[in-house]
Amino acid sequence: MPDNEYAPINSRSAFTCFMAATQSSLVHLLTALAAHETLKKLSLTQVLRFVTSAACLKRDITIVQPSEDLVNEPPEFLSVSIKEFLAESVGIALSDIPDAWDILKDEAWGILPLPECVKVESAAFRKHGWDRGLGKYACSFM
Repeated sequence: MPDNEYAPINSRSAFTCFMAATQSSLVHLLTALAAHETLKKLSLTQVLRFVTSAACLKRDITIVQPSEDLVNEPPEFLSVSIKEFLAESVGIALSDIPDAWDILKDEAWGILPLPECVKVESAAFRKHGWDRGLGKYACSFM
């Protein structure tokens, strides 16, 4: 097999699956979340779930936007069905979803959707972990 067969998709590292943030933008995100009365109580799991779920929904989010909106940039607003899904699946009050979107939308738009992340992570384990006995069981599900 060629060495680059399992290279990360789009030459991205596996880290970009989860957050495309730099340290300074991460500090900005955490500061913005901390300043919000209810979003400051979100767990890291909820933040990651919000970002990864929104990334998986890019097509659904984009399809209801005006045609002049750029698809490479996150829209300002989400449809009702997307807001309801994110609220229920992440455990955030529906009234807080617009604020969460405003704070986290750039990260959601900048990461790979979950199916692509699974491919990238699986490839990383096959290339760098299996010969060390790492990840064979976990990656058998990927």
